[in-house]
Amino acid sequence: MAEIEIKLQVPDTGRAAVSRALHRGQVSRARLRARYYDTPDHRLAAAGLALRLRREGRRWVQALKGTGDGLLERLEHEVPVTSSREAPALDIARHDGTPEGRRLRKALGDQADALALRFETDVRRTWREVRLGGTRIELAFDEGELRARDEALPVCEIEFELLQGSLEVMTAVAGRWAARHGLWLDTRSKAERGHWLADGRGAAPVAKAPVPSLHPAASLELALRACVLSAVSQIAPNASWLAAGHTQPEHVHQTRVGLRRLASVLREFGDWSGELDARWIETAREILGRLSGARDRDALSAWLWPALREAGAPPLALAQAGPADDPGAIFRAAPTTQWLLELLSFAHSTPPAAQARNLRTLSGPHLAQLHRQLHRAGRTFEALEDEARHRARKRLKRLRYAAEALSSLWPAKAWAAYAGRLRDAQDALGRLQDITVAEGLLRDAAARDPGAAFGLGWIAAQRGQIVAEACTALAAIGKTPKFLR
Repeated sequence: MAEIEIKLQVPDTGRAAVSRALHRGQVSRARLRARYYDTPDHRLAAAGLALRLRREGRRWVQALKGTGDGLLERLEHEVPVTSSREAPALDIARHDGTPEGRRLRKALGDQADALALRFETDVRRTWREVRLGGTRIELAFDEGELRARDEALPVCEIEFELLQGSLEVMTAVAGRWAARHGLWLDTRSKAERGHWLADGRGAAPVAKAPVPSLHPAASLELALRACVLSAVSQIAPNASWLAAGHTQPEHVHQTRVGLRRLASVLREFGDWSGELDARWIETAREILGRLSGARDRDALSAWLWPALREAGAPPLALAQAGPADDPGAIFRAAPTTQWLLELLSFAHSTPPAAQARNLRTLSGPHLAQLHRQLHRAGRTFEALEDEARHRARKRLKRLRYAAEALSSLWPAKAWAAYAGRLRDAQDALGRLQDITVAEGLLRDAAARDPGAAFGLGWIAAQRGQIVAEACTALAAIGKTPKFLR
């Protein structure tokens, strides 16, 4: 069975208000204690599955949950087991004969006997149903904790499950609750957070964009929705970890890549739909700008500041500078949550009936034009000013991410070779952009920081080689590939 649900995290400051708002109707309550299982090598987690035994009141229920189509759909198969106080034995055969059970057997392989308890949850759930026209929504407020390895992680979240009717109505309802009570979107499941806790709170999982599977004759509306969903499937999971306070460089990086993908798709193919809101691309660009401080800090910390230290630079105060904006705060903000909910509603919605067009013949020439513009910039790149070089880098990103979104349409071998050349050029131009940003920072600090003056001299000595590498990488992209012509 498929469930469509949206989960919002409830901060301590909003807990009492959310509880009061929920109690404005007739509510039900239950204590839910669950045990989650997996193999030592995390086979179920890797397959996007969660297997649990949960005590609901006086009965135990075994459930298998899995990722569905997109970010809002979850597949679930539940089997009531017993009404005893003691937990029953886990039995994967209870799910046999179902699509979820087949996924479970495939994921486990010969390791079914290796299943072991990974973590537990203990929450008190309060829920009620809301009806708006023909739409029925269940609101469920969970308060409690996740437990693993003698550690606990608090749980305080509200879920909106679509029982019947319009997804657009449900996302609007969730958006109003988020704005009213300061809630933020969280696409992580309890299972994901539980595994992270059981693993010792190490590096949190990082999400990359799935490649949409598109048919050349798909409608433009459907293709655009698939491309938007792909980008949001990279943004939202990484943003969820950032909003939860885990500001790791790779989460910032992958969130920015997802935002670039989204902006590229909306800019290049936005006219494929009459339902787009112009604010969506502007918000993506605004968030990219606000994350730029964190991105610059992380990029420079990864290679430039260490290179300067290795070259003998005096201690550099700039190397300890933090970002201008807290990435987590950006994704806990109500406007960002509303923006993400609108994108998810669009991406999961059924497009209006439209005549199919050949996506290859429609998009190929447009991308080919972008390639030719980039190729012309590459021929004069060495003589360009920094601002013009930066524009060429942004055009390269637009080309790469827009073409990548439609890559299932292109010949696999030819696309892989082309994508590799684009990626190498983007890396080379990114390195040049990094030293350009660093020069500006160092120039401002040189009068008061001896390390900054040293750094400016070092960059001046390296700049020629880095520009040459960027020119070579751009030239290697070559002429427009045949599959785009």
